[in-house]
Amino acid sequence: MKIALDVDGVLADVIESWLIFSNKKRPRILKENVKNWDFWKEFEINRFDFYKELTSCWKNWISIPPTEQNLSSTSKTLSNLGQVDIVTARERSTDSFVKN
Repeated sequence: MKIALDVDGVLADVIESWLIFSNKKRPRILKENVKNWDFWKEFEINRFDFYKELTSCWKNWISIPPTEQNLSSTSKTLSNLGQVDIVTARERSTDSFVKN
């Protein structure tokens, strides 16, 4: 069996980092207001600005928390069930940050 784990939102809580960035320059958005991937539309944030800012957050990858504790042991358990691939649609400029 093949198992794919996405980076953004599945392994890495990049929205947490983005909220810190965004809340410094826009009206405050709480994490509980983030209910779907394109939540930025309801806050009238330009799509290109959102993705550019999200990409910028990856430059400080060390500050991006995991989505849950013990992800390595969960991934290990999954690898006992099948082949685990870590996938992402991040732009190439973030490759080294995402890999770290």
